[in-house]
Amino acid sequence: MDSDDGHGGPACSVHLARAFEQYSAYLESARRICQKMLRRAWPSRQWDQPARGDGNEANGAAGGGSTGRNGHDDNQHVGIKSHRVEQFKATRSDKTGCCKQGHDEGWTMMDGSTRTDVDVEAAKEAECIMLSVTGITCSGCANKLERTLRSFDGVSSVRVNFVMSSAEFSLDGTVASLQDIMRGVEKATGFGCTRVTTTEQSIEVLASGESAKALGKLPLPGVTQVTVISSKTVRIGYDATVVGARELVERVSSLSSGLAPPRDDAAISRGRKRLVDQLIMTVIAGAFTLPIVVMAWSDNLVDKYTEAYVCLAFATIVQVVAVRVFYRPAMAALVHSRSLEMDMLIVISITAAYGYSVVAFGFLMAGRSVDMETFFETSSLLIFLVLLGRLMAAFARMRAVEAVSLRSLQCNKAIVVQEEGEVEIDARLLQYGDVMKIETHSTVPTDGVVTEGWSEVDESMLTGESMPVTKQRDDRVIAGTVNGTGVLRARLTRLPGDNTVTDIAQLGGLCRW
Repeated sequence: MDSDDGHGGPACSVHLARAFEQYSAYLESARRICQKMLRRAWPSRQWDQPARGDGNEANGAAGGGSTGRNGHDDNQHVGIKSHRVEQFKATRSDKTGCCKQGHDEGWTMMDGSTRTDVDVEAAKEAECIMLSVTGITCSGCANKLERTLRSFDGVSSVRVNFVMSSAEFSLDGTVASLQDIMRGVEKATGFGCTRVTTTEQSIEVLASGESAKALGKLPLPGVTQVTVISSKTVRIGYDATVVGARELVERVSSLSSGLAPPRDDAAISRGRKRLVDQLIMTVIAGAFTLPIVVMAWSDNLVDKYTEAYVCLAFATIVQVVAVRVFYRPAMAALVHSRSLEMDMLIVISITAAYGYSVVAFGFLMAGRSVDMETFFETSSLLIFLVLLGRLMAAFARMRAVEAVSLRSLQCNKAIVVQEEGEVEIDARLLQYGDVMKIETHSTVPTDGVVTEGWSEVDESMLTGESMPVTKQRDDRVIAGTVNGTGVLRARLTRLPGDNTVTDIAQLGGLCRW
């Protein structure tokens, strides 16, 4: 290249890569124009494929050492002179050549960002992540969570469901790890995050103490993970194509006491817990706010000093309740997200009212008069009313979650046809290869294909049609539908927890509320 560019020798591959990065759009446009003109001139030739020698030329352009068809050095056609080229100049002490500057780590682009070489073949595909989030109480919390997730590098396609208290996004594992993102979200928002795994089957057994630890160390084929849920319950995740549920329970029978009682839907359980917590805080705030309001709005019920002491004590208790509900989320949003939210407005209001009342209380105890006396009822009543509103919202959301959850349509028992006869088992113990007997007027345990029998099945829960659908050999039956007057035998095709009812529930959970 020219000596006035600051390079004593030919351009290295790094500088050429910078130039191609800058002018790649122009080069692509020129290539398309050339292909279009050549296609018109010689329509019989396939110009979409690279001609022989193009690959070498491309490699030469990237490597800086090829020779074009006309005998010219390709590097001579890349030296585009403009004032923007000056931004690529490197400061170095010697003039022997730009390739001695050590560009093995990366280079700096025009916008100031650092570009590094990435092994495309080693890069992981974007992974779909679903999180169960605790602490979301309103749509503003959902928006805050969505903004926080979008602020992380490698995160895309963020969807937050306020009703189901869940978040779903795509994660590029080469840019960030899930654990770092979860810690960052918890630090910035104060919400608790737990990953939801929906791709594997799991079963819960009764085990405690040393038995639970032994289950975690027991080498079982098909078992992916063992998690201690509580002091008496252990969840075993397994690959249903390798080992069946009944086989797994039989293998761990020496270390467990059998299946654990069936749990409610996870979203319903979280909703109930949140509702109970909200109810407790509202009752505490209301119990201490009511005496403050009665004494403040009555005429000479007690002397002013007694009223001041009681109101200060009760208002302080209500203020302590507000620390967890309002102060902590507001400060987390301000410090980490640099945003002012509704919680901050409430914090400012109750802090101003409570702070002034404390100062007025001090003047009263000192025997000095102030223009306005204490009004502890303002901050306490505001906290109670906001908590009451959130309690009503939590109750309404709980009802909505129960309506959305279709997993309750799945029956708990199933009749399996075996060589020794028919056996009624827990539906969670169904496994691939089972043949189910569907008796008259019973609910279909899970999806399957009819192998024997004839009947009419009510599929109104799925299609909304009131007329029953005829089912015979090779017809499909769907989980949650109700059999008619006939008896069917069906071979299982999808396990409970991963059937049509589950699909409908998941689609309902993806809706925006």
